[in-house]
Amino acid sequence: MDEARKHAIAYGVFRGTHTGQGGPVPPTGKTVEADCVWVMEFDGDRIRRMTKIWNDVFSLKQLDWM
Repeated sequence: MDEARKHAIAYGVFRGTHTGQGGPVPPTGKTVEADCVWVMEFDGDRIRRMTKIWNDVFSLKQLDWM
């Protein structure tokens, strides 16, 4: 947490498997595992803005969408 700038950064790993309808192609059964970082800007105790940083091309290739 950067108190002076009112920003926090969180790291996580997104994991999922494309098993249902909703993607740009029929379900592939492929899995994805991608590092993600979220940068949150606070206004008091509420998140004013949040940005997700991840490698979308790498993730889409894992799912066989590209």
